[in-house]
Amino acid sequence: MKTTLCLVVLLVAIVIPCDVSSQYHHGRAARLANMPDPMAGVDSPSVPQRKVDRVKLSAQADELSRLAQSIPPDVEQVSRGMLPKDTAEKLKRIEKLSKQLRSELNP
Repeated sequence: MKTTLCLVVLLVAIVIPCDVSSQYHHGRAARLANMPDPMAGVDSPSVPQRKVDRVKLSAQADELSRLAQSIPPDVEQVSRGMLPKDTAEKLKRIEKLSKQLRSELNP
């Protein structure tokens, strides 16, 4: 009889705290589910990104580089009193290419 009573007391001592603990966690989960999302309103990565034509960008960057490298010799000629005819056109093209690249890379 003493053994049975001890087993019953032991089972009650084990079962009641487990039940209370599960109710606590269930209540906590319910409270967390009802809380507002702290990330609401933050830009999500679901914003559609534009497709970038890598071949076109590479060609533009190469042309921009080639034109930029041709400017220092033109400036050297200006210091000698000669202005190459196409220097202004090169500078305009450099400006146009840089604006195009900037708009493609930073939408």
